[in-house]
Amino acid sequence: MSILLIDFNNMVHRARAGFGRGEHPVTYTFFLILRKTIEKFSPSQVYIVKEGKPQRRHDTLEGYKANRASAGDDFWRQHSDISEMLKSMPVKIVRHPFRECDDTIAHFVNVVHANEPCTIVSTDSDFIQLLKVDSTRVQLWNPIKDTLITAPNYDYVSWKSLTGDGSDNIPGFKGIGGKTAEKLLANPQKLNEFLAQDNNLEKFQMNYGLIQFHTIDEGVEHLHESVNWESVRNKMTELGFSSIVNDKSWKKFVNTFDCVKE
Repeated sequence: MSILLIDFNNMVHRARAGFGRGEHPVTYTFFLILRKTIEKFSPSQVYIVKEGKPQRRHDTLEGYKANRASAGDDFWRQHSDISEMLKSMPVKIVRHPFRECDDTIAHFVNVVHANEPCTIVSTDSDFIQLLKVDSTRVQLWNPIKDTLITAPNYDYVSWKSLTGDGSDNIPGFKGIGGKTAEKLLANPQKLNEFLAQDNNLEKFQMNYGLIQFHTIDEGVEHLHESVNWESVRNKMTELGFSSIVNDKSWKKFVNTFDCVKE
């Protein structure tokens, strides 16, 4: 059995860069991307993993992700339409109300499907921490680069704790870029000397706690319903997606999901 885990928000935001005409371009492009992704990996199970509220991280760092601009009402309208249609497709929609998508994906990779091959689809580099140099069970596919990401030969969480993460508004250390961070991690004595200065250790530990995945004991919500392709087709017809719902294309679209076991 092969497991495909899709970072939902990441895929929806990527769909913004696609076909830009009409009233529902994000919705249209999302389902084209989803079909191509299923076709590429032919998974036995597909998880669409959604975001929860990362309260613990916000409590740790007041400005956590505060630098992210709103995508606008039109985007969120289409985000809602996509979510509703997915409920009638042969995919499992999951989220934890108080954990980020990253944490939930880590839970399914490390706990729920710990003995099965898993492929994560996202451009988020945080998932690198799930990769192991000596293991091929877990793969991270970057759909923008169209490639599988290779695990680095250093501890990724420590490296990012030094460099910071601008996308999440996590501050790094002044003068510490990627190469310098690698050199520090390769020399424990120099790393300890650096962390002993000022309040560097405290900041490093804070960053480490923000970046590493948080464990989940319970509370994962399953949001999918029963498969109803007719409902999906009717909605796509209503939205004007004629190039998907015409008889020839629709058959191809539905058949792509034949590999997925409900």
